[in-house]
Amino acid sequence: MHADETAAVLCGDFNICPTDLDSHHSPEKTAQRIFHTADERARFQRLLDLGLVDTYRDLYPDTRMYSWWDYRMGAFHRNWGLRIDFVLATEAVRARARDVVIDREYRKKKDGLTASDHAPVWIDLD
Repeated sequence: MHADETAAVLCGDFNICPTDLDSHHSPEKTAQRIFHTADERARFQRLLDLGLVDTYRDLYPDTRMYSWWDYRMGAFHRNWGLRIDFVLATEAVRARARDVVIDREYRKKKDGLTASDHAPVWIDLD
C-alpha cells in the first residue's frame, strides 16, 4: 500500500437493504417500508459516494445472501432474510479482499444455545 492510500473499514448492522437483491421480500411489498425506503438507500449511497465499497456486493454482484432473519415463522429455515450487515471499505482495503463471508452456518442454533438473529460477516484480506 502506498502512503497516499487510505485503508479504512466501516462495518456493522446498518439496518438498510441497499438494493432489492438484499431482501427476500418483493419490491412491491417493501417500497417505502423500513429497511427499504428511498431515504435509507440514499443515505447508504452517500457512504459509497465518499469512496467506501460494499465489499460483499463488489465480490458477489448478483448473489442473494442474507445476514439477518426474523425469529418468527421459520424465517431462517425458509431463508426469508435481509442483508443488513456490511463491511464497507476503502479501495485500498477492497483491493486486498480475497473473500467476504456471510456465515449462515454460525447463525444456526447449536448445543442448546439461542442463536442470534444475525449471521457474522467478515472480510478475508491478503
